[in-house]
Amino acid sequence: MAHIFVVEDNQPTRDAVSGYLQLADHQVSVFANLAGVREELESRVPDLLILDVMLPDGDGFIFAKELLARVKVPLIFMSARESESDRITGFELGADDYIVKPFSPKELVLRVAAVLKRTSIPAAPSSSRRWLLDSHEL
Repeated sequence: MAHIFVVEDNQPTRDAVSGYLQLADHQVSVFANLAGVREELESRVPDLLILDVMLPDGDGFIFAKELLARVKVPLIFMSARESESDRITGFELGADDYIVKPFSPKELVLRVAAVLKRTSIPAAPSSSRRWLLDSHEL
């Protein structure tokens, strides 16, 4: 089981992402802004960070650049910013993946599993993912 930080200002999206990740047997900590996640990062580093780009108290790209300069943490950007230049910026900053809203929760959970597999954090066994078959787009 991986511990995943989700930084997303939209509560319905934050709750849905958290719920789907918990169904996939992950421990999830959620944050509505960068201030909250900055504070938590002082005491622990997650196994994976899912980060929105546009947050009320700052830019996720700038935050990621600062964070990844200090600590190695797998990162998935989750954003409504869908341009090719935004996606390229995310990858150039060191993201392991970039998912554009709206997205399928099933796809997000599978992308999380792929990143965790590449970074040696065990994902939930496939048998526990049966609930993914009936997922809807967020």
